[in-house]
Amino acid sequence: MTAADYRARTFRSLGALYGAMFVGQGVFLIVSVGLIRLGYAPGFAALHVQLQWVVPIMIFAVVLLGTWVSGRRYVRAQARQLITLKLQAYQTGLVTNLAMLNGAAFFAVLTYLLTGEVAYLLLYGAVLVLYVRQRPSPAHARRVLQLSPDELPDAG
Repeated sequence: MTAADYRARTFRSLGALYGAMFVGQGVFLIVSVGLIRLGYAPGFAALHVQLQWVVPIMIFAVVLLGTWVSGRRYVRAQARQLITLKLQAYQTGLVTNLAMLNGAAFFAVLTYLLTGEVAYLLLYGAVLVLYVRQRPSPAHARRVLQLSPDELPDAG
């Protein structure tokens, strides 16, 4: 397999994973909001008192941890010589970060579903912005791995 084939396969598989995670978040969000709008009365509204600080702190910690872990992978990738090895490390770091963000997003929506508090949807929105910024692409890989366009072109 050539480096170009490997690059194309890497971004195709990362794109599929990213899309599946994004759709999963969207479906869960739509179902949760729909249930609340249709009159589902969350039986755990009292949990809001306990969770109003726990959830934001947990989400913040997960985002920081995901950024730190993926950042370490990206730094290690920069030291590699072959582009295929750099892309392997990029893939591992990105999947780790996306999984952490996906978990935080689901937690925020689940907490909304349990409590009915809209503030948790705002937390979900903040996580979603971070998630969208992590969309896998050659441009994203160049930015986080500090590569030149010659090392990792957009196509071809």
